[in-house]
Amino acid sequence: MAALVYASTLALVTQGFVLMYKTTRVPNFSIGVLMMVGAYAAFTMKKIVGLPFYLSVVFACIFGTIVSLVISVGIIEPMIRRGRTLVEMTIVTIAIGLVMENLVQIVTMYFEDIFEGHRSHLHLKSFDIRIGGVPGGFLFSNLAVFASFLILRHAFKHTDFGLSFRAINENIELAQVQGINPVKNRIATWALAGGMASLSGALMGTWFCSNIHSGTVMMPTILAAALLGGMDSERGAIISSLIVGTASIVLPTYGHAIIGVWAGEYRFVIPLTVIVLVTLVSPNGILGTDLTTQPVGWIKRMDMKRALIILVVILCGITICSNVSERNRVNAMENLLDGFSGYNLTVREIPRGIDSPLGDLILFKERLVEYNISTVYVEPFTDSSTRFRFYYERNHVFWTTDVQLKFTLFCQYKIV
Repeated sequence: MAALVYASTLALVTQGFVLMYKTTRVPNFSIGVLMMVGAYAAFTMKKIVGLPFYLSVVFACIFGTIVSLVISVGIIEPMIRRGRTLVEMTIVTIAIGLVMENLVQIVTMYFEDIFEGHRSHLHLKSFDIRIGGVPGGFLFSNLAVFASFLILRHAFKHTDFGLSFRAINENIELAQVQGINPVKNRIATWALAGGMASLSGALMGTWFCSNIHSGTVMMPTILAAALLGGMDSERGAIISSLIVGTASIVLPTYGHAIIGVWAGEYRFVIPLTVIVLVTLVSPNGILGTDLTTQPVGWIKRMDMKRALIILVVILCGITICSNVSERNRVNAMENLLDGFSGYNLTVREIPRGIDSPLGDLILFKERLVEYNISTVYVEPFTDSSTRFRFYYERNHVFWTTDVQLKFTLFCQYKIV
């Protein structure tokens, strides 16, 4: 679930990155900071105004749209009119990102009481809701990706904005002859992309910690997804984001078990490797066409409708399995705790002192009966726990047993 949340939010911001690139041919290296701005905007509205969290997320999207609109109107368009080179404009986007980082830091210092404990590690998970036992961040991040794909697909094929966008990208001079204003189109596209980026950051915050520098740290991953999918392909951005995002979470997780915990510190080696390999092997990426004279990307001839249907089915299957798995885990936890219904079960952390492992759960319960124990303690656990420690106190010794809810086939859990 963490991998899908990360991949889905990455897909949102990468689509925005691609849209911005298509309109100006400038890679906007400040779009990662817009993600961070969205997370902090959602947190601010929740804490100061007291809005329901997902209304705060909507506000974050609107705020990101406004910020990106100001950047486009106040900086990008004047540079285009003055004939600045793409290198100069790219450098300016980096500077814009650094300025926004510092502005956010100033705001968090100004509202020091509100952001106390959250300036360095902002986490929105405590504000999230659950729908049918599934975290809202997981559901809404996946829904946002599919909605964005469908809305953009409809807009580009059936609206005046989409048709003018395509005309400008195919031949800007001919589009201007037909009366299409490329400036308005660029401004609208940058505003839309900024809103997508801020929405992405707010939704990512429901699952992952972020900080003031998270946007800058995310840029290599965003660039890797954009290059792999094709710098001019929104569909490629979704596919590549699922690949890069999932790999960025799953591979370090397996690395923890195989290599050691330190492997997680090098998670960002994965997108950097993708950047190098794609640039060397196929700069057009999967579906892109504009970086070299090569005519097509990797899978242009693939039936995209069929591929996306398969992808939707797979993701829906994963969602259903995750939901079933969570329900079975909750049922297994309730069954475990119901096994102590005849005792005074108290939740607390095991105090300092002498503790001695007693054996498995069966032996532990036998000792409870043998010594006529009435009070049993269980160490504090969260709603997502799969490990528990039960203990009782006798002769100034804490006698313990460790219990685990082990995941088995068919999304089941058994008590071991």
